[in-house]
Amino acid sequence: MTSTGINADEVVRPQGSKCCKEKMRRLNDENGVMDVLKKLQCTLEKRIEFNQKELELKREKDMKQFEMREQTLRKDLELKDTAQKLKIKDQELIEQELKRGKSNTAL
Repeated sequence: MTSTGINADEVVRPQGSKCCKEKMRRLNDENGVMDVLKKLQCTLEKRIEFNQKELELKREKDMKQFEMREQTLRKDLELKDTAQKLKIKDQELIEQELKRGKSNTAL
């Protein structure tokens, strides 16, 4: 195509046609880029929301695990305390039986 707007086939085209096509191509490219950026932003927002929910669930799970461990430790301590008290009672009963046995033999 020459500078006068006539191509090799001798067809005359208006001067503004090429500029108009170029503007339309650029506009379509810009719209495409905008669509891609909007989709990316939407994807990122969804990912952030998902990550926040996941983090919240992890916190809740960790809190429940902590509470369960705490309850388990308390119960273990209670059982140990109860076992110790029973052991002391058993020891006292044995000592009382020994005293009774000695007093019965002395008579």
